[in-house]
Amino acid sequence: MLATNIIAYLYTAAAYNSAALQLMVGQANLAAEKMNLPGPLPIVVNAATNSWEVLSPAHGLCGTLNTTNYYFWFSRGRLTGIGQRNWFKKISPPLKDEDDITNRISLIDTNGAYQLATQWLADLSIDVPALEKKFPPHIAQSTIHVPTTNQLGKVEVARVPIPVFEIGWNDRPAIILGGNPVFLKIYGPAKSLLNFGIRGGMLDQIPFTSPSLQVTNAAELIGPLPSPDHYVKQLFGGGAAYETVKSPDHVEAWLLNTDPDTYEDGKPTIRVRPKILGVERAEAFSNILLNFDSYAWTEMKMCSPEFGLGLRFVRGNDQVEFLFCFDCDILEVTHNGQKRQENFDFAHNELVWAAQDAFPWDNALGKLETSNEESARKEYEAILKQ
Repeated sequence: MLATNIIAYLYTAAAYNSAALQLMVGQANLAAEKMNLPGPLPIVVNAATNSWEVLSPAHGLCGTLNTTNYYFWFSRGRLTGIGQRNWFKKISPPLKDEDDITNRISLIDTNGAYQLATQWLADLSIDVPALEKKFPPHIAQSTIHVPTTNQLGKVEVARVPIPVFEIGWNDRPAIILGGNPVFLKIYGPAKSLLNFGIRGGMLDQIPFTSPSLQVTNAAELIGPLPSPDHYVKQLFGGGAAYETVKSPDHVEAWLLNTDPDTYEDGKPTIRVRPKILGVERAEAFSNILLNFDSYAWTEMKMCSPEFGLGLRFVRGNDQVEFLFCFDCDILEVTHNGQKRQENFDFAHNELVWAAQDAFPWDNALGKLETSNEESARKEYEAILKQ
């Protein structure tokens, strides 16, 4: 995928954000009204927008709204998720503990939960009859495990039903609620929505009765795309940091202990002291780090990086410091006290070779393995296209 295509997935603009938020808020308010979601309502665009997000329009209108009680997810112009935040505290009265919910009286049974769920799906412009031809419904009442003592004094664990109902539409029963193409969770005592969702990757298979939301003049509002260097500069900490990495006076490199047991004050300790790199070795690192295509931008990883290599680029009084974890391909960059992290999946091999060249005697670096960067890039591009 060309860099310009990736930037199209990353970039948005204030004018587009404002127009997209207006559409998302209007749809969220309509859903809140139809489903009797507890307030405060109506949601307004200028409320708590620091917790809202509008994504690039590469796949249509996408983003997230967070209100006091609920979050709303949008994908490709559709409302694809609603969830009550901390519902066990938000319901009235709030739950005291897990046992408390077993004493609550439900106003509906499984049939009533199904009827309510299908009504809400219709309110969200989902064609329920067409949906059920492809994905039959599955309805279940939730249970919890409660320890009890039998007549012999032996502790046993019993499955006790609670007034929470899960409805999923799937061509086979899904053990996990979110594994269904469409799913809802309902709190019976208040007949209120706890969770609604359309599983990622299934949106094209869900029949709707209305067109998706669209910002019709998106291209005009967004304007020209920024250059690849724009994102590299943001990662480094601005134009000055970028110039320091591009044209340093000198570059220092050192090695760190990757075992967290050796950390001091939560930071890795140095096992090989800093050394100044020669011009060619310094340029090798600079060229890799300045290259937009070295990074798997915005990819989310459930990793705790253990940094093994450090680099410091120095230009006059300016310094930019990098730490590298070669296990999860995450780097951390620090400039003027501000830290940022990004993934270097597509430069793993080049950085391994550059590190090995800088410290040719180090056994740990010598044991680092190269990766299949082509396969990693194809997987990354496939995720972006979803």
